[in-house]
Amino acid sequence: MIRILLPYIFQLSSAFEPLTTLPTGKFNVDTASKMFQAEQTLDGFLNQSVFASSIRSSRELGMRLLQAIRDETSNSDFDREIQWFTVNTISNLYYQFKTVLLAELGVLPAFFVSQKQAYDSSTLLDSGEKLFPSDMPTKVPEAVFDAREAAKALAFELGTASAFHSFRVVESVLRKYYHQVTGGAAEPALRTIGAFTNALKDKADPRILSALNQLKDLHRNPTIHPEVIVTVDQAGSILGMAHSAVSSMLNEMEVPDPTTLTAIAGH
Repeated sequence: MIRILLPYIFQLSSAFEPLTTLPTGKFNVDTASKMFQAEQTLDGFLNQSVFASSIRSSRELGMRLLQAIRDETSNSDFDREIQWFTVNTISNLYYQFKTVLLAELGVLPAFFVSQKQAYDSSTLLDSGEKLFPSDMPTKVPEAVFDAREAAKALAFELGTASAFHSFRVVESVLRKYYHQVTGGAAEPALRTIGAFTNALKDKADPRILSALNQLKDLHRNPTIHPEVIVTVDQAGSILGMAHSAVSSMLNEMEVPDPTTLTAIAGH
């Protein structure tokens, strides 16, 4: 996924449109400025931008236009006269390039990520761990990856995937919680939410176990069946329940000693 700055498209137009009004006559500072700006912008668009690999139909015309501009900007004689046919060639190439480029941009797979429930889209796409308690990256750094994936999946309306990663966040925190509550006892042979809660039955806060079992029975277990499809609204609810369960466990967990893993996950 690559973030696109929408003003960039407007800036392209601002740099290219002056090519349609280039004056004939002496190659003055104003003309040179317009050409250099168009050259740099066009070169960046065709060869360095995120669109470079997707621009195909208009690439040949774009490269011809770029070369026509460079033929002028590379000429060190700034006292020369620009002839009518030169201005006309650049202008015509630009109009052709613009027509084909607009048609090509019109069919590129571009989408707008709409807001999901009360979740901020930027947070979902870039900082999914912020949907969970702020101490989670420090106490359980291994849960950060799944928190980010759960948030991104929700943003892209992949409800089942979002739920899957939300459960993985809970499971990662639960494992750490289990080790702390039991003093480092061996994990259950079957490392599921149910197995851990059964092993913690007489050791952990009953309210935490109740929240975990509710999440397991109402959402986690049904989701593992192929015929079950989690909707976006359901995934948002699961994310909220996962946050509640994780928050309860983290409140009873100590901050671990700093490690390389912790530093990387919290970066």
